[in-house]
Amino acid sequence: MKKEILAYPTDTVWGIGCDIYNEEAVAMVHQIKKSDPTKPLSTLIPNVEFLSNILNEDLEYLNKDWLKKFFSLETTILLPIKSLNVEIPKWVLADSEYASFRCLRNEAIDEIFKQNSNPIISTSLNLTGTPPIIDLEEAEVFFQKYIGEKGRFYPSDAKKLSGHSSTIIKCDPEGYSIVREGMRVSEVKEFLGLSTT
Repeated sequence: MKKEILAYPTDTVWGIGCDIYNEEAVAMVHQIKKSDPTKPLSTLIPNVEFLSNILNEDLEYLNKDWLKKFFSLETTILLPIKSLNVEIPKWVLADSEYASFRCLRNEAIDEIFKQNSNPIISTSLNLTGTPPIIDLEEAEVFFQKYIGEKGRFYPSDAKKLSGHSSTIIKCDPEGYSIVREGMRVSEVKEFLGLSTT
């Protein structure tokens, strides 16, 4: 994947990313977005098998079936780095003790992972402090203005995405807690057995 910057549709907003192991590309994403490089980034993974293969035994309750259902609910999962058997680069984690993962499927993301075997960072396609982009035409304009030849644009059949934030759940060996409530939070709470009141 080299230093290529990727723009693609997620299940909620347009995203921007690159190979998590390419420090220079990650720095370029921060420059494009004018974002703070000391803030941790999410990692977009190709499938739940990838995540289940890097979990230590203390999170064994996060099996493949659990993860498939969880990620179908427009979610992000925070996992303690001590519970992972793979090293996540410091330029992705910043100073966080947790790694953030998303796993979703659409035509664009499937194409990204056909061409690249590594996970990618995933953050919203916008300048920091401005609303996330949900419109295809606006995403194309942003890409041409700020990324251009440094990247690859993956189009979407959907002209407009939902614009809703994902629900973020922090998982520990003891259980889980909600960090951010997204549009489908009541479904997430029901799935996790948390109170919906």
